[in-house]
Amino acid sequence: MSDTLFIGRDIRFFDRLDSTNNYAATMLSGDEWTEGTVIVADEQTIGRGRHQRLWESEPGANLLCSIVLKPHFIRPDESFLLNMVAAVGVFDCLAEYAIPASIKWPNDVFHGTDKVAGILIETQIRGQQLGAAIIGIGFNINQTRFHSTGAASMQLITGRPFERNRVLERLCASFEAAYLLCRANANALVQRYNNALYLLNEKAIYLHGDSEIELELKQVLADGRVHAKSGHKLRYFQMDDLRLRRM
Repeated sequence: MSDTLFIGRDIRFFDRLDSTNNYAATMLSGDEWTEGTVIVADEQTIGRGRHQRLWESEPGANLLCSIVLKPHFIRPDESFLLNMVAAVGVFDCLAEYAIPASIKWPNDVFHGTDKVAGILIETQIRGQQLGAAIIGIGFNINQTRFHSTGAASMQLITGRPFERNRVLERLCASFEAAYLLCRANANALVQRYNNALYLLNEKAIYLHGDSEIELELKQVLADGRVHAKSGHKLRYFQMDDLRLRRM
């Protein structure tokens, strides 16, 4: 299906799964699987995002997939590079359709102030390297009604429906390009991610513990920490330290 070297050369389609990431994890427990295999489901019964949040998706409307990798070249302490690969892959896929987007740290892709895609990374560490990784992507394609606020889809943005398999094909190509860039020049990938960062160099209010803090994001590092300006000071924050207050 996909005109790629390995991402999406093996695609497994399902009408219904509890979670494409769960299926991929079961597959990885066996001995025979190929890097770049993609698991796709029309419907997930327990699709989830970070912190076990449920991922809302109408059956058959969106792209729910997981990509399995063997990223041995990435150190465990820089596994956030996989988030960058996935986010840049989705960002570039949207660019193919002339849909403006930005990457919201740590794991979402936005159009304006609305979420178009979410990413969930699960890794297996073997010694001093990543043995395997599952890249779960929930990509809103044709859904036009959402129970939650702050969500958008390609169809809502453009006013026209999209052929999901064609979007999947383009996503596989853009994801592979970002993954190969990561392998060849991780710093270049980090720069690509930061160039597309949501609210880069803009002041916004974040929840930090039980308090609110005004920050200006400056960059995200390969280990997932964000470098932000607080008043006249520059500070570093871990992924779970901050949460953007709804704007």
